[in-house]
Amino acid sequence: MPPKSLPKYTIRVGLIWLVPVGTLVLGCFHWTPLLLALLLTPLEVPKVRSRLFGGRAKKLLPCLKVPALLRLSLLWVLQVWFIILWRANAPNSDAQSPEASSEDLEALRISVVLPCAGEGLYALNTVRAVYESLPPGVLHEIIVVDDGTEPPLSQSFLTPDVLEKFQVTILRHAETVGLIGAKKGGGDAATGDIIVFFDCHVAPQPGWHESFVRLIGENYRRIVTPVITDLDVGTWQQRGTGGQAKCYLTWDADFKWFESEDPYVPILSGGLLGISKRWWNETGGYDVQMVGWGGENLDQSLRSWLCGGEIMMAKDS
Repeated sequence: MPPKSLPKYTIRVGLIWLVPVGTLVLGCFHWTPLLLALLLTPLEVPKVRSRLFGGRAKKLLPCLKVPALLRLSLLWVLQVWFIILWRANAPNSDAQSPEASSEDLEALRISVVLPCAGEGLYALNTVRAVYESLPPGVLHEIIVVDDGTEPPLSQSFLTPDVLEKFQVTILRHAETVGLIGAKKGGGDAATGDIIVFFDCHVAPQPGWHESFVRLIGENYRRIVTPVITDLDVGTWQQRGTGGQAKCYLTWDADFKWFESEDPYVPILSGGLLGISKRWWNETGGYDVQMVGWGGENLDQSLRSWLCGGEIMMAKDS
């Protein structure tokens, strides 16, 4: 005799318990998905359903009139949504350090990563601006990732005397690997307590680092973004006073700028941000499959929020 196949309801019951069992294995178990699974399981087992509701089950339970896959899909959405809400609102006792003393904050050192490809004189101006914007003892290093520039920056604008004067280390790619590949290489190589990513054409204003150090010192799982203003590349001075820092995610996987009163940032714009070295390592930095420009800001933002982190704007930076 051919082997008997499993009843359809057995497969459905197994799928009902997919999320609760998965969260238990992954260490993020919550009671709500379990309760939802307990509520739906009797409805999917014909004998149990008949005992509870008799022949009037479909009349009493409109959910049985829709396809089973639709019921399961809705259940999974609810289960995962509760997990996300719980993780987002759970206190991170290991991450938050509200008692951090001024001595602890002063001990934090910053590595600035500058991905450069064909920036020329802009690279030198940015290196000088970053160095001069930080007081002695705060800057740990400036890492310039030369992503295939010809001639190499070390032979044009970032000569050995410049490297020594401004605490610069150059990581050279003989061939261009792309913006995100360059940023990942710089982030992995950084050895400071805080990694700050800037574009290779910026002029940080004096004191910009103070909020970065304070906010990340309070919570190592916090990514900080500055207010992005306009730059006059002729004078290398800030132009105007307004700026932007916050983006939101659209349904077509794009991002748009917006403003609000609270300090929290749903989606990073991508180019300018600070992150603790520890959180960089724990979240995996940038995806190794993302090498060119675009999409890494969405990935990093969602990864941080969904893994118990947060993103904040430094209003005075």
